[in-house]
Amino acid sequence: IRENWFDSSFIVWLTVITVVALTILVVWELITEEPVINLRLLKNIPFTSGSILGLLFGITLFGSTFILPLFLQQLQGYSVLDSGVLQLPRMLIMLVVTPIAGRLYNYIDSRLLVSIGVALMMWGYLDMAGFNLETSFMRMMPGFLLTGAGMAFMFGPMSAIVMRTVPLMQLTSASSLFTLFRRIGGNLGYAFVASQVVHRTVFHRARLVDHVTPYDATTSQALDGLTGRLAAGGLPPGLAEDSAIKLLDGTVHRHATMMAYNE
Repeated sequence: IRENWFDSSFIVWLTVITVVALTILVVWELITEEPVINLRLLKNIPFTSGSILGLLFGITLFGSTFILPLFLQQLQGYSVLDSGVLQLPRMLIMLVVTPIAGRLYNYIDSRLLVSIGVALMMWGYLDMAGFNLETSFMRMMPGFLLTGAGMAFMFGPMSAIVMRTVPLMQLTSASSLFTLFRRIGGNLGYAFVASQVVHRTVFHRARLVDHVTPYDATTSQALDGLTGRLAAGGLPPGLAEDSAIKLLDGTVHRHATMMAYNE
């Protein structure tokens, strides 16, 4: 029997162990003279604010990096290799824009560069929210390019802004802590996106199934049409009807999953 989250005693015990271990880690790092993770830097409010932004950036970057291959493979039917190739433009635009953003950093307020990056990412994600099961690669391209360019404008200047608030002697520790925040954000992004896709797929499937009944004229016509085509292809009548129901069920599930990805 599969148990959900804290319904599982195993997960409860792991959570308890994690909380205890994390508490010990924080206390130790605060009292030792040479901490591995210099948590005292969090007293620096600008640095802490920037680190939290880095965490949110990690959620966005790694969450979208996790979900896009799944979308391309599960719903668009691309192979693992093809889905990776299709995401190359996003990485390439980051490669091109990053040095441009670095050069502009010397002439433009870094806060403006970060704002441009956030705006481009929001524009790109709003565009990607309009994807559907029939979306072509060329239709996906603007969203990929906008999010890639936005990340390039946001990441470098944001790191520079955060590091600028830290004394030179603490720069190494600050860089490590900032990176840790971003990695934690990445892990949260993976977990959040994966759980939400499953949860929202179940929700949308339940909503769609309410309208897919034998008493619905559109559903009846679709089933009759599928059954007829399968029977014409050589399947026995009983098997053709069962196969048509399974095909319709698969179609409903794909649409429910697509709606979950759009959210």
